[in-house]
Amino acid sequence: MARVSLPRELAAELFDGRDHLQVEGASLFAVIRALDALGPGFLTRAQGHLAMAVDGMLADDWSTPVRPTETIDVSPDGKGRLFLAGLAINLGNPKAIIFFLALLPAVVPVDTLTPLGFIELGVLVAAIVAAVFTAYAAAAARARRLLTSSRAIRLVNRGSSIAMAGAAAAVATR
Repeated sequence: MARVSLPRELAAELFDGRDHLQVEGASLFAVIRALDALGPGFLTRAQGHLAMAVDGMLADDWSTPVRPTETIDVSPDGKGRLFLAGLAINLGNPKAIIFFLALLPAVVPVDTLTPLGFIELGVLVAAIVAAVFTAYAAAAARARRLLTSSRAIRLVNRGSSIAMAGAAAAVATR
């Protein structure tokens, strides 16, 4: 059974206030159909108005398989609003801005830079950041595919617990 996390307003409207549900379904579409059976009208709300994420990954394809250990998050915002929210968070991050302000004068003579040069630098930075984030997303998607088996999850959990025990031992011996 998949765990489904719903926004409060949707839970109040369709599911008598229950915002965490357990539903049976082998795919995201089967889970959506089960949710529609529990709360009639969910399917019409889901088409184009809700974003679904399986274990934190936005799911575009409703035939996405769902394992019993996965959590499905339902967002009332569409994909466009989720993208804009993520963009606003990243653009509001002062670390990147401070990094470029600190690094730029050491690499580029700012006093001789023309407006066209500023535009060229902006395009170059945007292209590099996009390429790096695309590589991160591809690596994360590949790691997610590799770490979906129960054996892989067990190995990651054991490795993490060994690392934590080692860190605790290092702190305790100081």
